[in-house]
Amino acid sequence: MKTTFIIHRGEDGQLGASAKGFPIYTAAASFDELKKNIHEAASLYSQEVAPIELEYELNFSEFFKSYRMINAKYIAQRTQISESLLSHFIHGRRTPKDHHLKRIVNCLHEIGAELQAVNLRLD
Repeated sequence: MKTTFIIHRGEDGQLGASAKGFPIYTAAASFDELKKNIHEAASLYSQEVAPIELEYELNFSEFFKSYRMINAKYIAQRTQISESLLSHFIHGRRTPKDHHLKRIVNCLHEIGAELQAVNLRLD
């Protein structure tokens, strides 16, 4: 069973997550801690019900705050979106249109797939 966790930042700065369609809620100070809490909460719930496949839904700006290793300049080049426009999206000064969001999400998924295919060796 697949479920999406909606991630949000509260007024107190804490990150919160709630599952769509399931009574699963958790919170944490950091995104890494929140992911651990989500897995723990979902595991506890799935012991009572069917196993759950997790998916995360984040606010656009929150994504780039939580995944600081993502290079926005590279994303801009790869998606052919200007760096300044992407910066406006990231900092919440402008809202991406659907076609921009789709290009960015597709780019992130492509990068993820490429990384999964990588193996390293020592020569």
